[in-house]
Amino acid sequence: MSSNVIDVTMENFKDEINTPLPVVLDFGAEWCGPCKRIVPIIKAVANEDYRTIESLISENYSDSYHNSKESLMADCRQQLSQNLVEKSKKTGQLITISGPKAKVVVFLLITFAKDSYVSQNFVSFLQMKAEINLQKQTNNKWLINRIEIREINRQPTGWNQIR
Repeated sequence: MSSNVIDVTMENFKDEINTPLPVVLDFGAEWCGPCKRIVPIIKAVANEDYRTIESLISENYSDSYHNSKESLMADCRQQLSQNLVEKSKKTGQLITISGPKAKVVVFLLITFAKDSYVSQNFVSFLQMKAEINLQKQTNNKWLINRIEIREINRQPTGWNQIR
């Protein structure tokens, strides 16, 4: 899959946001560590690059479905080896920083590949809200230590409901 992450400038702003689909605008600041940390995460997910995703996940990762980084990465390798997602767009983001911890709530629009099992049997696209928790490491690098799915199509959900 090719990346759908686009740098928006004053010159192309109107063209990029003038679409019937939701558009993600990511605003950040040079001094904001979690803001900078989310950029490679979004690009890795958009490119379905599980090797890069793995380098961004902390060793003590866990969520309500995966009890370890190894469990999460096994699912990533299995799912990302299939042609599942045609494109994904971040439609919003909220960042909260409190000392060495940060929480990013990200809103995505995911369009599934036409030939995927999901598209043929369920839906061609969905909206998702996810919560990403980051922990600042001793080397000042921010790593993900938890990801939870909070909503799908504006309905509360979790990992156990989408398996």
